[in-house]
Amino acid sequence: MSSGIVDIDALVIDQKNPSVLYAGNRSRGLFKSTDGGSTWDQLPTAGILAIQIDPSNSSTIYAATVRPAISRSVDGGKTWTELLPIFASSVVLSAQGSIYAMLAGQQRGLMQSPDAGATWHSVGSIPSAIVVAIDPKKPSIVYAGSSTGLFKSTDGASTWTQIGSAATRSIQVDPTNVAVIYVSSGRGIQKSSDGGNTWTEVFPADSFRTLTVHPATPETIYAISDLGYLFKSTDTGTSWRFISGAMQAPNLAYSFSVSDPNDASLQAPILVSPADGAVFDIYPRKTNLRWSPSSGASSYLLEWDFSSSGNWQSERPNGTHVVTPVQGTEFSFEFVGAQPGRWRVFPVNAQGQRGTPSEWRTFRYTR
Repeated sequence: MSSGIVDIDALVIDQKNPSVLYAGNRSRGLFKSTDGGSTWDQLPTAGILAIQIDPSNSSTIYAATVRPAISRSVDGGKTWTELLPIFASSVVLSAQGSIYAMLAGQQRGLMQSPDAGATWHSVGSIPSAIVVAIDPKKPSIVYAGSSTGLFKSTDGASTWTQIGSAATRSIQVDPTNVAVIYVSSGRGIQKSSDGGNTWTEVFPADSFRTLTVHPATPETIYAISDLGYLFKSTDTGTSWRFISGAMQAPNLAYSFSVSDPNDASLQAPILVSPADGAVFDIYPRKTNLRWSPSSGASSYLLEWDFSSSGNWQSERPNGTHVVTPVQGTEFSFEFVGAQPGRWRVFPVNAQGQRGTPSEWRTFRYTR
């Protein structure tokens, strides 16, 4: 049993029991958690690229494996039957019971099986697509993610329109409100509330490989970062909580609430460098941040923020405070975009309570 899994390629929640999660890894196979993701047990399978649970029977699981094959288990992942010997990067089930698989490798395209994997036929294609999602209420609406962005089809994958520019790794459609879409990418997690016409960054703190929305309670979302850290939101992405992984790992970020317990006796750290208003002409956008120690602090929280259309993300209604735990008084920071950013530091006592934060310092990258 382990507390964290690195390099996750797929993640799903059991609709009938939200404490049960499955996570797939292309080299280590399938993992199962029965406590909401705090601990994991490995199941004996081939490397997993994509997984999907049958909503009508939690013991039935479909998977795309590195064998290569699309396979099915009817006993919760203990044993598997091969359905189609082909390399696929994504597998989804429609509300009507059809299986969809996005082919990868030398063969490209979207395959459909209307009979639980007994027969398959091609229903469309899009170059370089690696992940697919189906509108749960209208299966003619299909979403496909690729390294060049997110695409949408309204005619069953025959034609496509690009609706997002981020290199898309995972797509989830809210089963109760199909206008709400979540995607994960190397730039974080984005959300659309209007079918993909406009997008909002709901978790820009990290690079996320995969995410999943709970089919029965869609306000609950799980996401796994590239480093294997599991985060959970229970308010449709407004705020996020760390669930499992090594809390002191570099570049780990999570959110906190301003109502969290605090220690007013801890004085604010004095920021050293860079200076307020710093402008950097470098790429990648890496900067070393430094501050002086605070008396009584056992660690620190580095909070960072970004500006979009002149508004700081954390100051928006229901804005998220994104922080990184740091041991010591410096941190190597890599910013995602060229938009204005800012940072400040909280001291933290041995009980995990935050003290008085430093002032904000702003910065900007020119490329």
